[in-house]
Amino acid sequence: MTGLEIRDREGGILRPLLVTPRARRSELQGVVSGRLKLRIAAAPAEGAANAACLELVADLLGVRRNAVRLIHGAGSRLKLVRVEGLSAAAAAQRLSRHLSKESDQ
Repeated sequence: MTGLEIRDREGGILRPLLVTPRARRSELQGVVSGRLKLRIAAAPAEGAANAACLELVADLLGVRRNAVRLIHGAGSRLKLVRVEGLSAAAAAQRLSRHLSKESDQ
């Protein structure tokens, strides 16, 4: 999984994202400049897209939704999230399964 940026930080990881709101459906689209590229069905109004983004990240990584927090980028397409209780190696392994599915399609 070359180019995917995941940083270990005190009991969790930091994961940069590139998010596109108002998509047809919420999904992982790939990796761009080290960031996971996510398409989110929700509109960026009243935090709906941010909430949907955190939900999708939790689902992709197989963690509880409350383990994922938005650290930076609430009003931006470029976001930084923290995922508690997961190592960078475990996150890379879980994401590689989803990314390989994307490349197979």
